Amino acid sequence: MVVTGSGDKTVRVWSLSDYSCLRTFEGHVNSVLKVVWLPPPKDSRSKSSRGVQVASAAGDGLVKVWDAQEGECAATLDNHIDRVWALAVKPSPITDKAATKEQSSEDTAMAEGDEEQGASNEPTLELVSGSADSTLTFWNDTTATTALEASTQATQRVEQDQELQNHIRSSNYREAIVLALQLNHPKRLLDLFSTVVNGPHEAGSFVGKMGVDEVIASLSDSQLWNLLRRVRDWNANARTHNVAQHVLYAVLRLIPRERLVSLRTRRRKASAADEEVEAGLTDAMAQLSTKDQNKESVKDVVDGLKAYSQRHYDRLDKTADERFVLLWALQQMDSVGGDAVSRGLTVNGDAADQGDMVMLHGGT
Repeated sequence: MVVTGSGDKTVRVWSLSDYSCLRTFEGHVNSVLKVVWLPPPKDSRSKSSRGVQVASAAGDGLVKVWDAQEGECAATLDNHIDRVWALAVKPSPITDKAATKEQSSEDTAMAEGDEEQGASNEPTLELVSGSADSTLTFWNDTTATTALEASTQATQRVEQDQELQNHIRSSNYREAIVLALQLNHPKRLLDLFSTVVNGPHEAGSFVGKMGVDEVIASLSDSQLWNLLRRVRDWNANARTHNVAQHVLYAVLRLIPRERLVSLRTRRRKASAADEEVEAGLTDAMAQLSTKDQNKESVKDVVDGLKAYSQRHYDRLDKTADERFVLLWALQQMDSVGGDAVSRGLTVNGDAADQGDMVMLHGGT
C-alpha cells in the first residue's frame, strides 16, 4: 500500500496490487503537503495498542493522525500558525541483538506484568513537524500513558466507592460523609443525612449526632461550598426539604458568618493542592454546566435557599391555620355531643329505647 496527499485537501491510501483507492481521508481545509506512515506498535497485546495509522501535514497549519482501518481522524495536532512543510517520524532506538537475547526472559516477564496493568515497555512514538512559521514541534504519543492513568483512576474510584459502602454499613457517619463529599455522591450523601436526621437525636446536636456536627464544623472551604450547593438542591424538593433544613441549620450555627460570606473568594484563592481536590469534587456537578458553576456565588446559593425556605414556611403556616380550623370544628362537635348527652338523646345503656323513639319520631 502507498499513501498520498493532494492539493484537493484529501489523503488517500492506494493498493499496489490493483492500483485501487482503499481509503480516502477528508478533514484538511488546505492542500496536504506531507504524509507519512506511523510504525505499528511492536507489542500488539497491549490494551492501548493502536492500529495502522497515517499522519498528514497541510497548509492549514494542522497535523492530523488518521486511523487507516476505521477511516477516521484519530487526533488533530495544532501548534503551528503557518503551513506545515515537513513531517517525520523519530526513529526508535536500535537495541543490541545480543543484549536483547540475554534479557529475553526478563523482558517477557515484564511484558506480561505490563499487560496486566495496561502498560507497554516499547518507546513512545514521536513525530516532528516543521512549519513556515520557523518552528519545529515534537509530538509524543501519550495514548498508553493516558489509558494507564484512566485505568488507575477507575480502580481508585472503585476502591473508594467500596470504602464508602463499608462506612455506611458500619454506621461510621463521620468518615462516610467526608468520603461522599470527596467522591461527589449526592444521593448517598442525602441518604446519610436522612438516616441521621430521622434517627434518634443526641442531646445538644443540631443534626442528630454530635459526630456529624463535628464533621460539618471541620469541612474545608471546597467541601463546605459543595455541601451548601447540595443543600440548596435538596431544599427545592418537598420530600427532602426537612433534611436540608436540618443541615442548613447546623451550618449556620457551626460556621462563622464571615467565613460563609467570603467562601467563594477563598475558593478562588485556594492553593494548588486544594485546587486538585476541588477538581475531583466538581467532576460531575449535578445538572449544571461548567460555566454556570463558575458563575455561581454565595449570593446565588443563598437566594435559592431563601426562596424555597420561605415557600416551605408559608406552607407550614397554612397547615397550622388549617389545623386550627380543624381543632375548632372538633371542639364544636364535642360541645354539640355534650348537649345531646345532657338531654338524654344519646343511645347509652338504659336510654337505648328512648334513643330509638327519638330516631323513629324524626322519621315521621
